[in-house]
Amino acid sequence: MALVFGVYNFMQLFKTDFNQFAGGLLEALGRLFRSNMMVYLYPYREDNKSDKLIDLDSIKLDSEQQLLIEYIIKSGKVKDLVGYNDELLHIYSRKVLTMIRNDEKGWEEFVPEEIAKTINEKCLFGHPCKHIIK
Repeated sequence: MALVFGVYNFMQLFKTDFNQFAGGLLEALGRLFRSNMMVYLYPYREDNKSDKLIDLDSIKLDSEQQLLIEYIIKSGKVKDLVGYNDELLHIYSRKVLTMIRNDEKGWEEFVPEEIAKTINEKCLFGHPCKHIIK
């Protein structure tokens, strides 16, 4: 079995408080990587002037967490996803979601046409409804 995470979201796992587990972050990671689970990471580009590609080789976490991610990488349980479209790495889901919720123009260009149509028609993800109800 395998999961695909964006690198950004995967890094957030290491910053999350796992108080619901007695073993904290270690237990949460143990549960994630139990049995034959593989995680593939979709890279992203930093949202700044550097536009640096962030993948497994360039993940930077706090020192204790960095040791954990290095162990997980060396164990072969997490790998970079290959075959991604570099031209799409500038699209950040959290920004698109904010645009949708705030009814900002231009968000439709970041999602497939059918998805934009459905979001508009069904007022999904907090998109303001503009339908006249009769």
